[in-house]
Amino acid sequence: MESALSASAPPAREPRPIRLAGLPLALMGGGLVGACVWAGYAAGGGPGGALVGLPVSPLLAPLVAIAISGLAGFLAIGLCWHRARRMSGAALSAEELLEEIAHAGAEFVWEADAAGRLTVLSDGFERSVDMPPETALGRTWIEILGHGLADPAQRTIAMAVAGRRSFRDVEASLVPSDGQGRALRLIGQPKFVDGGTFAGFRGVAVDISDIVKARERLGFVDRHDELTGLLNRVGCMRLLAARLRRGRRRDEQPVLLVIDIDRFRDVNEAFGAAAGDNVIRQVAERIRVCARESDTVGRIGGGEFFLLRPHALPFDPVLDLTRRLERSLAEPFSVPEESLRISCHIGLYEIAADDRDPEICLRRAQVAISRGRRDGRSTHLFMDGMDLEARTMRRLEEDLREAIDENRLALAYQPQLALRSGRFVGAEALLRWHHHDHGFISPTRFIPVAERTGLVVPLSRWVLRQACVDSRRLGDLRVSVNLSPIDLASPDFVAAVQETLAQTGTDPGRLELEITEGVLIEDTEATVDVLMQLKRLGLRIALDDFGTGYAGLGYLQMFPFDKLKIDQSIIRRSGRSRHAGAIVRSVVALAHELGLEACAEGVESREQLELLRDEGCDLVQGFYAGQPMPANQMRGVVDRQTALLASDDA
Repeated sequence: MESALSASAPPAREPRPIRLAGLPLALMGGGLVGACVWAGYAAGGGPGGALVGLPVSPLLAPLVAIAISGLAGFLAIGLCWHRARRMSGAALSAEELLEEIAHAGAEFVWEADAAGRLTVLSDGFERSVDMPPETALGRTWIEILGHGLADPAQRTIAMAVAGRRSFRDVEASLVPSDGQGRALRLIGQPKFVDGGTFAGFRGVAVDISDIVKARERLGFVDRHDELTGLLNRVGCMRLLAARLRRGRRRDEQPVLLVIDIDRFRDVNEAFGAAAGDNVIRQVAERIRVCARESDTVGRIGGGEFFLLRPHALPFDPVLDLTRRLERSLAEPFSVPEESLRISCHIGLYEIAADDRDPEICLRRAQVAISRGRRDGRSTHLFMDGMDLEARTMRRLEEDLREAIDENRLALAYQPQLALRSGRFVGAEALLRWHHHDHGFISPTRFIPVAERTGLVVPLSRWVLRQACVDSRRLGDLRVSVNLSPIDLASPDFVAAVQETLAQTGTDPGRLELEITEGVLIEDTEATVDVLMQLKRLGLRIALDDFGTGYAGLGYLQMFPFDKLKIDQSIIRRSGRSRHAGAIVRSVVALAHELGLEACAEGVESREQLELLRDEGCDLVQGFYAGQPMPANQMRGVVDRQTALLASDDA
C-alpha cells in the first residue's frame, strides 16, 4: 500500500550546493576536537548536509557523536517546524507538511487522529519498526510499541493526547527481525483545521540509535573503574542505594565488605605507577575469584575495594569469604623483576532493615577497618558504638590540630638521677595536653591519632623546638626528646633539627633523641644514615624501652647509641623475681661492654633503686627519683639539690 507521502512525492532534482557554514567543537577547557560543517542546497534538494570532522580521541568519540547527531537531528526538525508554522497561514496541506518533514532527514513521518490512532505512515515506518504500515494504522503508539516504550514515555503520550499538546522527548527501543537494536525518538505536534478545530497529530520519528549507544557508553564509563572494569565508587553507591530502597526480606542478611590494601601508596612509590596499576588489576581478579556469582565487586578508590553479598545467612560463610580473601591476597604479586607481598584489612557491616543511606553503610565498614588496625586484627565487624567512637576520634584530631596551631600544648620534664653522684643530670620531655573541654588527655590516646593522621610530624617539631627553648632554663641538664619512626623517615628531619638548634641557640651536646626498638627494623641502612648525621651535629642518641622488642647485640653494634634505657616492665619485676634481677644485671653489663650508659625507667621504690645501684646501673628515672614537672619547677628542684649537695660537701 502506498502512503500519501510516496504518492505525492515530487521528482528528485539535482542539488546545487551553496556556501559552507562551520561550527567548531571545542572542550570547555580549550582545545579543538572537531567541527560541524553544514552545506546548504537550492530548493528541491532539501536542507541536506555533510559533516566534516577533525580526528577525534576515542575517549571523546561518544561525546562528539551525541553533539553532532543531536545538533543535526534537532536542527533539521526545528527548521521544519519553523517553516510549517511560518506557512500555516497559507493553508499548508498535510501532504505538503509531511513532505517538508521528510526532506529534513527523518526516518519516517506520521499522522494520527484526535484519539491518537495512526492514520498516515511514510515508507520508512516498516524499515524502522519492522511492521507493515497496514498493521499499524488505526492503533496508537502505545499499542504498537508496547514494552519498547517505558512507563514515563507512555504517560507522556497519553497526557499529550488528552491535553492536545505537543511532545518531543519520547524514546522507544526496538529490536527488528535483523536483531540490530534501534532507538527512535517520536515527536508529535497537534494539528488544527477550520479555524482551530483539533484534528489530531502529525509528527516525525528520528533514529537516535547512535546517540543511545554513546549515552550507554558514557554511562558505563561513569559507573565503572577504567583500570579493573569493576564498578567504581559511583556505581557501587548507586547499586547499594537501589539495594537499600528494595528493603530486606526476612530470609536475607546483606553484608558489605570493604577490603583495603595496606600501604598501597608505598607500592607506587617503590615500584612506580605502572607496577601499582598491575597490582590493582591482580587484586581485583583475586577478589572476583573469591566472590560468589551473586556478589557485587567494585573498586572505590586507591587500594580500596567493595564487595556486597546480598544473601549472607548464616554469617559463617562470610567469615569463610574473608579468610579466603586474606589467604589469596597474601600470595606474592608479580611486578617487573620482583615478587611483591602485600597485606589487607577487611571491614564488615551487616546492613540493617532500616538502613537507607549507602554512604553511612560504607563509612561503617571503613570504621570497622580502622578499629581492626588499632586492635591488630585483619578483619573486623562493625559494632554499635563504633560510629560514636569514630566521630570522637575525628573530633580529637581536629582539636589536636588546633592545639598545635595555637600553641596550647605543654611539656613536663621527668628527671634522670645519676646513682653514683646522687645528682640530676638529665630530664625527659613528656608531652602534655590539657583540653579546654575534656581536661587532661593522655598521650597514649592522642599520639596514635597523630601518627595515623600525619599530625605526628608537626607535633614532633613543636616538641623539639619547645624542648630546646626550655633547655636554657634547665641549667646543665641534658634534655631527652622522643622520636617517632615517622620523624626518622621524613626526608627533611635532619635539616629541621639543625635549623631548630640554630634558631634557639641550643648546645647540641645537651640534646638527646630517644628512639624505640621498632624503628631499627624498618629500614636499617636509611635509619643508620639519619642517626649518623644527627651524631655529626653533636646530638646524643638513646635506645628507649630496651627489652620489649627486636633489638639484639647486632643492632646495638650497628647503631650509634650513647644510652640504653631498660624498659620499666623489667624493673617492675626485679623485686619479685631473681630471674628479673639477673636480666637487669645482664642488660647493664651489656650496655657497659658496648660503652653505653644504662638508664632504668619506671623506678618507683627505694628497693628497686638499691638493686639497680648494686648492679652498677648509671641512671634511674621514675616517680621515686622525681615526677614530671614544668621546666621552671624542674629548675628550682635542681638548684635546691645543688645547694644541698654543696653544703654537705662543705
